[in-house]
Amino acid sequence: GADANAQGGQYGNALQAACSKGHDKIAQMLLERGADANAQGGYYGS
Repeated sequence: GADANAQGGQYGNALQAACSKGHDKIAQMLLERGADANAQGGYYGS
């Protein structure tokens, strides 16, 4: 599978993108698969 913590783009990673757009189910799935809730990145570095 894909790396849940891969960095790139405006949002930094998939978890930040999902959260910023209100995709709660996707955010939960990413967290269950090891996404780092403390990862920094993206346009604002947060």
